[in-house]
Amino acid sequence: MAIVPGDTGLSTLELGQALVDVGWQHRGLPIGLADLRNVTLPYIDSVIDEVRSHIYSGERVLIALRSVFENPASVPIAQAADGALLCISLGSTKIAGAEETLEQVGKGRFFGSIVVRSAHAGTSPV
Repeated sequence: MAIVPGDTGLSTLELGQALVDVGWQHRGLPIGLADLRNVTLPYIDSVIDEVRSHIYSGERVLIALRSVFENPASVPIAQAADGALLCISLGSTKIAGAEETLEQVGKGRFFGSIVVRSAHAGTSPV
């Protein structure tokens, strides 16, 4: 599952780690976290192949991405995942940004969304 922020400046890595921890407690099996926030367009195919190899070996993998506005490679990576989770920040993510993210990735690719506290408030985002 890809974790896609609905706005710029929102990190999905901390949320991904929190979900990995909860998944470990729930399943009793490890879940991988792939930090693909900085993947560039020329490397998309090899990165997707690498993630798929982990999945084919039985591992569950969460994928942390940057906003589609910050990294255009986030779109095809999210589309290649089994599904996506839209991450929005309480008080800072604009509805238009979230809607544009849904459109670029494809509304049908999203399982749902999660709201995190704004990182600008000086608190932990999760």
